[in-house]
Amino acid sequence: MSVLSALARGRVCKAQSMGPFVAFLDARGWGPNRKWVDDLLNGRYPVAGSADVGWTYTHSVQDIFKLAESLGIPLHQEKWTPHAFEAEYAGFAWDAGHRTVALAEKKRLKYLGRVEDALCSSKDKALHMDLHTVQKLNGTLSHCAFIYPHGRTFLSGLYAFAASFRSKFAPRYPPKSVIVDLGWWRDVLAKPSAKRALRPRRSLTDLDVWVDASSAWGIGLITGATWDAWKWAVPYETWHSDGRDIGWAEMVAIELALRTLEEAGIRDADVLIRSDNEGVIHALQRGRSRNFQVNLSIRRTEALCMALNIVIRPIYVNAKINRADPVSRGIPDPSLQRAKARFSLPQEVSKYLAHA
Repeated sequence: MSVLSALARGRVCKAQSMGPFVAFLDARGWGPNRKWVDDLLNGRYPVAGSADVGWTYTHSVQDIFKLAESLGIPLHQEKWTPHAFEAEYAGFAWDAGHRTVALAEKKRLKYLGRVEDALCSSKDKALHMDLHTVQKLNGTLSHCAFIYPHGRTFLSGLYAFAASFRSKFAPRYPPKSVIVDLGWWRDVLAKPSAKRALRPRRSLTDLDVWVDASSAWGIGLITGATWDAWKWAVPYETWHSDGRDIGWAEMVAIELALRTLEEAGIRDADVLIRSDNEGVIHALQRGRSRNFQVNLSIRRTEALCMALNIVIRPIYVNAKINRADPVSRGIPDPSLQRAKARFSLPQEVSKYLAHA
């Protein structure tokens, strides 16, 4: 089987005993194992058998207890669960059989209550929010972003608000952007948790993808020996406003590259994309930007990445060697072949760009 056949979760009485004990489990091949403080998640693979007659495994929870006893390591035996396809660990519900992970239900309700309490305390700016509350929300929602990667762009305001405190003893009024973002998280957490796929991705894939944007002409894309381009459909003064700048255009270029890969049938992959804008690369890696227009593009991109099980690995290249630079200026290399994408531009972008 290519997935964990079973998971078991338990606790060691003393956290300092966890490291050596996990090392013993790994040495015996009783794993894989994941630990957090005194919490341990133990997995096992079948070594023989079939779905029809049953599976044979190398160890059981009782074997783990016997090993711990022989080593003098105390276990909370009543806090262990038998091996099963599903287990909770680090606040997440792991399902090895279906290869998914979600927020554990009790954690979802706990986190929802935390967000609702913060929104109630700051409703109509009736009350301040203290630094401890903001930091706690920050940690909680950053944790949730593992299940909702696109939610990282709804944390920028909270990060900035936390950084604005000059004293941990002086509460502050949260800005409207924080209230709006917390409202988004409340709506998300109010529903049963989304399930993030745990499908394996291929090793890093280099499809020779290059992107660039120019203020004067538009956006260029090169994939191997083909090119595509989108030209500004409105004057510079029109699109270059309300937070839209060249950084936004460079992020949209990466978004369009991803949509092109989707159209080409790319799935379950780590994909290299080359760009000459370091600011956008760092923003995409963080999953958020201070520029809300860039954030919107990151949100659309990450939602699509999650659906396709794709991770974008943006890397920086100097503008002088960026193969997409001439394309973004409307002068593609004649040796390249035109490959015109058929997807429709997102509504937020279609006002400003048109396929060249």
